[in-house]
Amino acid sequence: MELSGLMDSVAGRRFVVIGAYVVDCIARTSDLPAWESATLAESITLVPGGKALNQAIALARLGADVLALGVVGRDPAGGIVIDALERNRVDTTLIRYEDNANTPVCMCFVGDAGETSFLWRISDETAIAPTDIDGARQQLAAADAVLMTYELPLDTARYALSAFQHFPATVVVQPSPPLADAHTLPYDGVDVLLPNRSEALALLAPKRTAATSNPADVPLMLHNATGVPNIVVTCGADGCYAFANSSTAHFPAHPVAEVIDTTGASDAFAAHFAASAVSGSPIETSIADALAAAAYSIQHAGGSASMPPGPPR
Repeated sequence: MELSGLMDSVAGRRFVVIGAYVVDCIARTSDLPAWESATLAESITLVPGGKALNQAIALARLGADVLALGVVGRDPAGGIVIDALERNRVDTTLIRYEDNANTPVCMCFVGDAGETSFLWRISDETAIAPTDIDGARQQLAAADAVLMTYELPLDTARYALSAFQHFPATVVVQPSPPLADAHTLPYDGVDVLLPNRSEALALLAPKRTAATSNPADVPLMLHNATGVPNIVVTCGADGCYAFANSSTAHFPAHPVAEVIDTTGASDAFAAHFAASAVSGSPIETSIADALAAAAYSIQHAGGSASMPPGPPR
């Protein structure tokens, strides 16, 4: 995958990435266990994870200046997270440490065809709070772009989205995992929404979610519902559908020889899309860069480990 042009244009750009910084427990298995049964996994590994962590590392590998905003416990798992960020030159100034809480752990199940399912929980103590957003106002005001996932409480998402309206940064929101009542949030300050199809439908008012079975219709519906000018709905092996500049288009996924693990695909997509967009590329180029990054990711195991590599530094 050719990254040199994108690296040149993103070097020195400032990004703040808001969301979960956790440890992933990845189990590769042909079958998920039923209740009151035991299944032998092919492998079980502990790795740094979380959508925000993956995106922060992907951006840093491109040469961007990246600030991670999240919460970890002051425990061995938190040490794994911080070590991974610092090894990839991600600034951890905005990470809050909780002395009496455990760093969240996400259970990731990976099947034979690379398909995934997740089991996760972030405690109240390690959830991002409005005070964390307030504490980062100076950095947010100086950022070229802000990426936020929905790995945070609804009230914090509402507070953050309202705050973003007062900053010049390009705001990219990946509404994952879906938040209940996310369709009630203020999207006035958001420049790009990057959901998958199920996340996109979750953002639409309930009465609208059954209105279409055609994925090509979803970006325009979401634009009309939120007012966000650029909508990119990812559809796995079908690529993505995008609404921008008053029109909708389909972009096919890059063919790959073998799918190993799809855990980090959407995060590689989001990070490379944001990097390309902030560099001034048209949306078609940003999507092409994002699809190439996702194709790289699914051919490699893990979340952060599957982010495309950067140049030696």
